[in-house]
Amino acid sequence: MTKNEYYQSIVKSLVNYETEIRADGAIDSKSVDDIMYYVKSIDPSLFHVGSLQVAVSMLGNIIIHPEYLYSEAEYKSLKKQISEKIRPVKQYLATLSNDAEKEKYVHDYVCRSVRYSDNGLVSHLLVGPLLYGEGVCDGISQSVQLLLKSCGVKSYMVTGSAYNRHHTNDGAHAWNVVCIDGRWYHLDVTFDLGVSSDFLKYDYYNLTTNQILADHVIDYAPIDCKRECVHVGDYYTQRKLCFSDYDTLKRYFRHVFTKRKEHVQLRMSASYSEALKNDVVFVWNSVAREMNLTMRSGMSVNEFQSVFAWDVQYF
Repeated sequence: MTKNEYYQSIVKSLVNYETEIRADGAIDSKSVDDIMYYVKSIDPSLFHVGSLQVAVSMLGNIIIHPEYLYSEAEYKSLKKQISEKIRPVKQYLATLSNDAEKEKYVHDYVCRSVRYSDNGLVSHLLVGPLLYGEGVCDGISQSVQLLLKSCGVKSYMVTGSAYNRHHTNDGAHAWNVVCIDGRWYHLDVTFDLGVSSDFLKYDYYNLTTNQILADHVIDYAPIDCKRECVHVGDYYTQRKLCFSDYDTLKRYFRHVFTKRKEHVQLRMSASYSEALKNDVVFVWNSVAREMNLTMRSGMSVNEFQSVFAWDVQYF
């Protein structure tokens, strides 16, 4: 039996609410961690499983004892409620023609419909985000995983940790890797939800491993992220909103102001520094003066990802 077949047999036992699962061969703490990762990441619909405990029977057999977070009746009821709640989402996803469109719709749906909030157990499971519109990183990434899986987009969860805006490690974190057109990208919807306000932002949308490592630490992933997630294709690059020189940036600002755009966001290809920030602000202000604009703007900066965003009010 291959490892995948073994995992699938365990998944089947968990779906059937078995209280004792016979282990296949030797098993240690890492094996249990691998199984739990598979359960939570590969098949997030198994949100009823809390942990796996290993014991040895009197006959010397190794037995896995699952901890179930819900009774079988509660689990079936929650699955039905979630299925009904996301039915319109799945129906719309079925109308989209390619994986890139599906990924963006899932990202935008979660960012718009979920509030980052820790209300206990459900927030750490897909139950919170999908059923109640509240959750934290693991619940949010499980939700993204389930929605992407439902429309045939290949994705996994990644676990690790992340840094906050004060450059200190906030501790455990979870996000996704997504396969689009045969290429793997990092997708952290939780962080995009956190930096979005009046308009959606895409600071953590389809990043390479080098980009995500600016403020994330990878502990566990089902693919070799350093080898797989190397293609440059983040949101800003794909939409020609990644700038490396100030002349091009100046032309873009002229376009923005001519169109009276109220929300502006872009990535600078250079790593963030105070000097870079000052230069970007100088170009912004100089174009505004050149065009004799009367406006009020508020700027926010994601230093880790060198992303700049403005809310603009014209008079």
